[in-house]
Amino acid sequence: MLCIFTSVVILFVLFFLVDIILYFIFAYALFVMAKDKNIDNFWMAWIPILQLYILGRLVESIKILDYEIPRIELAFPLFGVVAIILNKVPILGMILSLLYFIFTLIVLNKLYKIYDEDKATVFTILSIFGFPVPFIFMYLKDIKN
Repeated sequence: MLCIFTSVVILFVLFFLVDIILYFIFAYALFVMAKDKNIDNFWMAWIPILQLYILGRLVESIKILDYEIPRIELAFPLFGVVAIILNKVPILGMILSLLYFIFTLIVLNKLYKIYDEDKATVFTILSIFGFPVPFIFMYLKDIKN
């Protein structure tokens, strides 16, 4: 019994460490991208919810169907906060989480097209899995546009 508990704790610690490393890789790449684009307050790339603001500033605008979303740098983090807060509401939370995930993929696809249009679709498909995103950003940060 103790062996199983120890194994679970070790796995938890390993996953936690990998998560922290991926977070720092993503935050560093986003920081460099924001700094290269002369975005004010590029230090926000290190703060989780404010990273969405930086992503919105990098993307500048999103058009879904015929609707242009105004102030994406404010709408994206606001949508994220609302999705987190309402996540526990039975059906609404699930729908909002799915919509937020799709919206995030749309934002990432737009960013990928800005930096490397040829690979944007592949990067977007890989982004569905989450863990490749920090490495994609590390690749993108070295592309000057």
